[in-house]
Amino acid sequence: MEKKIVVIGAGIAGLSAGCYARMNGYAVDVFESHTIPGGLCTAWRKGDYTIDGCLHWLMGSSGADPFNKFWRELGAVQNRKFHDHEAFYRFTNLDGRTFILYCDADRLEKHMMELSPDDAETIHYFCNLIRKFSRHTMSQDKAYELFNVFDVLGMMWKMIPVMKDFKYCLRTSLKEFADRFRDPFLREVFPIILNVGEMSILAIISTMAALNNKAAGFPTGGSLEFSKSIEKRLLELGGKIYYRKKVKKILVADGKATGIMLEDGSEVAADYVISCTDLHATLDKLLGGNYGCPQHEELFTGEKIYPSSVQVSFGVNMDLSEEPDCVSDLYKLREPIEIGKRKMEWLGIRNFSFDPTLAPKEKT
Repeated sequence: MEKKIVVIGAGIAGLSAGCYARMNGYAVDVFESHTIPGGLCTAWRKGDYTIDGCLHWLMGSSGADPFNKFWRELGAVQNRKFHDHEAFYRFTNLDGRTFILYCDADRLEKHMMELSPDDAETIHYFCNLIRKFSRHTMSQDKAYELFNVFDVLGMMWKMIPVMKDFKYCLRTSLKEFADRFRDPFLREVFPIILNVGEMSILAIISTMAALNNKAAGFPTGGSLEFSKSIEKRLLELGGKIYYRKKVKKILVADGKATGIMLEDGSEVAADYVISCTDLHATLDKLLGGNYGCPQHEELFTGEKIYPSSVQVSFGVNMDLSEEPDCVSDLYKLREPIEIGKRKMEWLGIRNFSFDPTLAPKEKT
């Protein structure tokens, strides 16, 4: 008789957990409070327009990337086109100067040299880091917690060519790296590439390496269609998904999860429970605050929260496909906008005309 796993949440994590549980011979029930799959990986319809709310790029979109095999196993990339942007970010200053973070490292270096010749050394170092990490892709055939000593030694051996650079990137923030530039424009925009200046520069280097390899494209059809493809895979594998079913608590007996209770009071027994909702909801609500640990407390109190954002979307009666092709186009505002206690000095615009499925013909 199959052992049963109950998964809480039908976001990408929950759908993926359900798929792999089925691949490994478990009966699977996924419970989702919403009416559709995807969680945060979603989109909305407004008339004939699709308003995308999540994916900017997908790591592992290329078949040559090691992570791609997981998306294939989840049925997420088969027969799906990906759009590889010409540039990642574009920054336009009030004086008209524009810094374009081209996805191609060679083109990026040429552009940056034209923009600020005095920063040649830093520019060359930055673009060389992208090239190095582009050539160095880690195999990802098992979860780190399943590594044995030989796996660890093998990983360390593969890391030798980039170990020095990896350590530098890991301990250097975007803000600290930005201070190496002489050009004030580059110093200003580098810390806001990923919205958090305190973030390790490893985040932007690894992202740019994937973009340089054309392994971080946007999935045509958008975020919700991407989620639905994994939902389809789970159902084909024999998993079950129950929508409009909000989980009230995880049932525990003798320190072991034994199932879940839904909001209507009904109970579902299980051999294992995988909670794919957020950590706070899992610990404080579903487990009644009884199973926290120092590592969790450190995350809640010590880690900085990623800044929130506001997205305003428009269906435009114009074909904007001739506009610059980038993930995000940012413009310095003459007058900053205050939102709460934050002063916003840059406005980011995303033009989705690269995906013709998201709007009617000749519209954007």
